[in-house]
Amino acid sequence: MRTLTLISVLGVLVLASCSDRLAKREIDDCVDDNGDRLTVAAVRDRVDLDVPTFSDPTDVSNPFFPIAALESTVILGFEGGDRLRVETTLLPETVAIDVDGASIDTLQSQFVASVNGRIREVAIDHYAQADDGSVFYFGEEVFNFSDGVVTDFNGTWQAGRDGAPPAMIMPANPRVGDVFRPENFCGVVFEEVTVQAVDVDVIGPSGLVAGAIVTSELHTDGPNEQKAFAPDYGEFSSGFGADLEQLALAVPTDRVTPPSRSTLPRLAPEAAIIHFAAGDGQALPSGRPTDSLPSGRAANWPAVRQALGDLDAAVSSFAREGNLPPLLKAQLDDAVVALDKAVAARDPLLVRHRAIAVARASFDFLLRVEPVSDVDRARFDLWLAQVDVDAAAGRARFDGIRVAGDGAIRGDTASAERVWDRIQHTFDPSVADKIDSGLQALRDAAEADDDDDAARLAGELRAMLDGTGWPLPATELTTGP
Repeated sequence: MRTLTLISVLGVLVLASCSDRLAKREIDDCVDDNGDRLTVAAVRDRVDLDVPTFSDPTDVSNPFFPIAALESTVILGFEGGDRLRVETTLLPETVAIDVDGASIDTLQSQFVASVNGRIREVAIDHYAQADDGSVFYFGEEVFNFSDGVVTDFNGTWQAGRDGAPPAMIMPANPRVGDVFRPENFCGVVFEEVTVQAVDVDVIGPSGLVAGAIVTSELHTDGPNEQKAFAPDYGEFSSGFGADLEQLALAVPTDRVTPPSRSTLPRLAPEAAIIHFAAGDGQALPSGRPTDSLPSGRAANWPAVRQALGDLDAAVSSFAREGNLPPLLKAQLDDAVVALDKAVAARDPLLVRHRAIAVARASFDFLLRVEPVSDVDRARFDLWLAQVDVDAAAGRARFDGIRVAGDGAIRGDTASAERVWDRIQHTFDPSVADKIDSGLQALRDAAEADDDDDAARLAGELRAMLDGTGWPLPATELTTGP
């Protein structure tokens, strides 16, 4: 597990003039997206109006927002009924933010959201803890994606810029009826939270969690949203129905010592064998799969079926180990069922695509027992493997994986780049420089819609990982029967 060095502020920094801004916010003129004035809570209920003081801002110990200790989380759910996946990662560097002449060191957390496997939003969030134990939000850099490219930066703000104040994201001791604003910059971002219940029991990734709080959040783009926060987890769930997000895993909170004979380490290698044995994954332009094309490598279906049987057995054995995070287990089960169907259809390209999803689900489990940086190396490799699959799907015009012009390879590249941001510091500088150059070349090829060159460059990048990513199987699987 890597050790993060957090830089502290020497002395006591007081946001002197921040009190004036907070006082002005007592009279609200914020409106919703329809232009109607928001109905906000009474000022007497607000607990975020005092002037915050920050002596040791990066030592965030608030149990309901434990960002200093929370190395990584996986959040799963739905957005408009589509599958949502969020990865958050604590970045190693702190960033100083100036507010009214005071420089406050803040922690950085990377947020990456994908919908149906395609990147949708990236944000870098900044947090600091005040001396009373409350946690303040100092802003976020937002990148909104469509078809693999950044379309806008809506939602971006920073404390101290254009009059935006730091905003309380969690009180020190939340009580029923407390009101605070995690975002308080009208016209750009606005959220007002009311604590509805405390000491609530919730079911977490590793079992019952006592002492959670439930809140209602007012914002500008729709009805109030319910959120839960749990000790040692932070934000635990939000929304409901077709727009539900739930925390599936948090580390180190959910770390475990695996059984000595755990089958978990077998899952990703078996998926790699299936992916590799499926050949180059070509499909006919009509979408009908074929075993091979003259220029490609044939699928080795006996090897695929053997590895799938081994994978299914390993998953069954792993399930019997018990106490598995339920959302991660459901994700793995869904991915294996989809892979089974692709193999039954003898669809090599879809097999390779589904094998990546199985590997990704298995690496989520490995977060419980392996360093986050090691898991992220594998995730980086998986996105590079996805580039190759998406390039093949583009050549074959196979819309079971992607459709023409959907920016899939641009999105794969952006996803790989975001994981690289998290692990670059763990590489030897000379290797890191080569990967940086390779990623830039991959980005250029993706933006030029040169799928073949992108696939070639992704393969070169995978080789630079020197076996530390998603393991490749032995070469005897290269030839089909």
